Amino acid sequence: MSNTNISSSFLATIEIVTIQMTYYGPIILLTVGIFGCLCNFLTFTSRQLRENSCAFYFLCSAIFEFLSITFGLSTRLAADHFDYDLQNSNRIFCKFRAYYVSSIPLIATYFILLSAIDRYMSSSTDVYLRSFSKIKVAYRNMMLVQIGLSSILSLTRMIYYTYYIHGPLFTGDHKVIGSFLMSLTTLLYYTNYVKSFYIYTLTSQLFRSIFIQRIHSCIQKRFESNTSIIMIV
Repeated sequence: MSNTNISSSFLATIEIVTIQMTYYGPIILLTVGIFGCLCNFLTFTSRQLRENSCAFYFLCSAIFEFLSITFGLSTRLAADHFDYDLQNSNRIFCKFRAYYVSSIPLIATYFILLSAIDRYMSSSTDVYLRSFSKIKVAYRNMMLVQIGLSSILSLTRMIYYTYYIHGPLFTGDHKVIGSFLMSLTTLLYYTNYVKSFYIYTLTSQLFRSIFIQRIHSCIQKRFESNTSIIMIV
């Protein structure tokens, strides 16, 4: 009897944690992620980095990270807590969302990979390898990733969805624990696309200094604009 009570209490706690996690988790990730993406946009669109192929890859990655977290997390939050069941009632939207949340994050990931390869080539002693570290090559690689790799590699996520939909249904205790693990892994999945500004940009002395310069420039322009308005009035 005591084991049953302990089990029921544990499962009730897991359910409460799952509800709180699926509500506050996406909100926190959206706030932190959108702020980080906007900061990356501000950094990698600076004049100093316009001919920097590595910065171009980071900018492309930030764009796809922004698309990933804004659509993926917002639709997940709406479905879990605001009775927005379009993905359950509309087959076309369901398939579109499944493909979108699989392919778009992969594109962001492989732009990060391309930036790492670009840094290796730019620092290589081989002249031939260094020739690949150019903005023109970056444009071609961007198209390759978007059209080729992202379509192929998204199959891994599709296989997972197929198993989840057609696999054996969870019941009872397994359903509660399975729901918790699904929610946790989903948040961890999106956390990977929230961290780039805080891990890659701020840890680089060059990118960090450019970001600070852009912030100072924006504040100065805003201050000068307000000052001119006051003088006119």
